[in-house]
Amino acid sequence: MSTQTASIVIIGGGLEGVATAWALAQRGITDVVVCERDTVGGGMTGKSSGIVRCHYGVSSLAAMAATGLEVFEKAEEIFGTDIGFRQTGYVVGVGEANVDNLRKSLAAQREVGVQTEEMDVSEVAKLWPAAD
Repeated sequence: MSTQTASIVIIGGGLEGVATAWALAQRGITDVVVCERDTVGGGMTGKSSGIVRCHYGVSSLAAMAATGLEVFEKAEEIFGTDIGFRQTGYVVGVGEANVDNLRKSLAAQREVGVQTEEMDVSEVAKLWPAAD
């Protein structure tokens, strides 16, 4: 039995694990191994309905998701193949009782560079007429 070591071991080869490894490599940290039980992207990331979002009310989670999104956006450059990713946007609707909480979430996202905007019903209807 051989023993292998790495400075950093990442458990999980889903979006966050691969994005973390990629971000480390971009910073020159290359003694990294990603451990995945089966196929990279074959766990929850691969079963996620293709939804990639950065809408989290905790800024650290939004930052991790933004790094993951960057991997999808640069996938062809990183992996050498077009993975078919197309960014279409993401809409979150809330009732009046939750508007303040939504605004806090948006602020947490903006804090880490996630581009978000608040829209009213009429603005959403212009973008997505079938939502009425």
